[in-house]
Amino acid sequence: MAKAAKNTAAPTEGQPATVSDNLELTYGDWKTDAQALGWPAGTPISKPLAYVIANGFKQSMTDASAMTKEQKAKALSDAQAANPGVEISEAQAVEAKAHEQRTKRFADILAGNVGVGGGGPKLPQIERVMREIAEEQIRAAVVAKGLAMPKGENLKSLVEKRLSVAGDAIRTAGQARIDAAKSAVDDLGIDLS
Repeated sequence: MAKAAKNTAAPTEGQPATVSDNLELTYGDWKTDAQALGWPAGTPISKPLAYVIANGFKQSMTDASAMTKEQKAKALSDAQAANPGVEISEAQAVEAKAHEQRTKRFADILAGNVGVGGGGPKLPQIERVMREIAEEQIRAAVVAKGLAMPKGENLKSLVEKRLSVAGDAIRTAGQARIDAAKSAVDDLGIDLS
């Protein structure tokens, strides 16, 4: 768990309280501090910012080990393949994989290789809109049948299937949606470029 140092400075008029010592960040076996991440030594950290930093560290480490049902099954099969004849439970395999993923994330955090915001390159606008439409269609079908909305890789797989079945119609609907949005911007009479 990430925690702030115990010594804090009282807030001055209109300013938040600060953490006067360095901010310690801890998550299980992984420990670091704000200075190791580039925060200047001797510079106080406001309590609100300390919270955001500590919470962000904890959430990033938690996210690093999140796995779908399929990924957990793969972790088990990989562990069994790597250790023939050894009895390995899914819980053991998942914990080992989670530890591996957290270790990599921790190294990436220290190296500054963890990005902020959306990861990876953006899809072209038409493809993003097509995916939105396919997901809307899936959501409508799921609601109509009273089922739980799929998430993660399951949803991504369903979107891909929907696009493979109705891609042309979805592309036409997507282009119409883009054109309508551009027309609405044009109607505003202002240049947004």
